[in-house]
Amino acid sequence: MSKNYAHFELPTKEIGRALACASDDEQSEVLNSLGMELKIICGRKVETQHCYFASKLDAHGRELVTSLADFVKIREEQETKK
Repeated sequence: MSKNYAHFELPTKEIGRALACASDDEQSEVLNSLGMELKIICGRKVETQHCYFASKLDAHGRELVTSLADFVKIREEQETKK
């Protein structure tokens, strides 16, 4: 298997576990790729997809996304101070 390629034939719970066990570089690469692919596939309707996506999150998913968003905001604030 080449670098930057993953093929999953796993239940979603197992994909989540595999990602949880991955390095921070691999985890962020997956999120970066998901963000890019959603924009490509959904085009102008990407915000609608984000809305659908968010509506399906349980407490664990909401906590993850909220925490990530908080840290992204902190990082952006630090970068603008430089």
